Amino acid sequence: MQQLGRGLRRARNKARCAVLDFVGHHRKEFRFDRRLRALLGGTRRDVERQVQQGFPFLPAGCHMELDMVASEIVLRNIRESMPSRWKEKAAELQALERSGRPVLLESFLHETGMELSDVYSGNRGWSDLLDAAGIETRAVGPHEEFLRRAVGRLLHVDDEERIDFYRAVATAEGRPRLDALTERQRRLARMLIASLGERVLGKSDSLAAAVDLLWQHAQVRAELGELVGALQKRIDHVHSAIDSHPNVPLQIGGCQGSCVCRSSADRTAGAGRDAREAAEVMEAPTLRSLPAGAGFKPPSSGIG
Repeated sequence: MQQLGRGLRRARNKARCAVLDFVGHHRKEFRFDRRLRALLGGTRRDVERQVQQGFPFLPAGCHMELDMVASEIVLRNIRESMPSRWKEKAAELQALERSGRPVLLESFLHETGMELSDVYSGNRGWSDLLDAAGIETRAVGPHEEFLRRAVGRLLHVDDEERIDFYRAVATAEGRPRLDALTERQRRLARMLIASLGERVLGKSDSLAAAVDLLWQHAQVRAELGELVGALQKRIDHVHSAIDSHPNVPLQIGGCQGSCVCRSSADRTAGAGRDAREAAEVMEAPTLRSLPAGAGFKPPSSGIG
């Protein structure tokens, strides 16, 4: 700062002061994003846009210019300097809130460049990050901690049918009517409830009781709705249903596009055989006779 002060002293025939800043090369962990956000405000994505566009929103009378090489260095540094500590991630979320943008999981991922695995780590997730940032969440339920952790175990969900059904359940205004669901939908409901409530529900609990438990956790449902929206954008392959077992919500996955090699096709065929065998197990008489509200998790047979 002292050097800049001397350079900015007024003198006869002195129109400008040229500053050559090499500090960013001094240490590899230098964070351009912190310096520029302190000056410009906004989210990480806002700073990236400003650098790309030549800083169009500086205060009146201010000018900042980076040549092409410097811009690439700064942009690369911003993209590579993802926060790894929970407090830093919470600070990123606070910056999003201050920017006036919707405080949603998808917005947060877009503005920060983070991945879902950055949010769901260390047995914590989106709702926990909202709490850490001091952002208001919905009412908590009696088993909030267990169900929040369980939401993070749904990151593998990658087919449209489950995502659409889970979103419908999470965003419904009222508790779903189980008698209005098809057999396939009831099994999808059991899959969801078994994933979320395995630590707090017993094998003797009915599907109706399990749904009631989920409805006692408003914030968990809100987080689930946001998560499946983000998961939908990550789908990179197509699915096809097993026509021979219409009541079984298992699907065969394959590659998108026309560049499917023989080995990939062989793997898809093998996956189809595995899925059909699993469907036959799910369609076994003991499971077909299971009443609609009697047990979300049939003993020793997986999800019904």
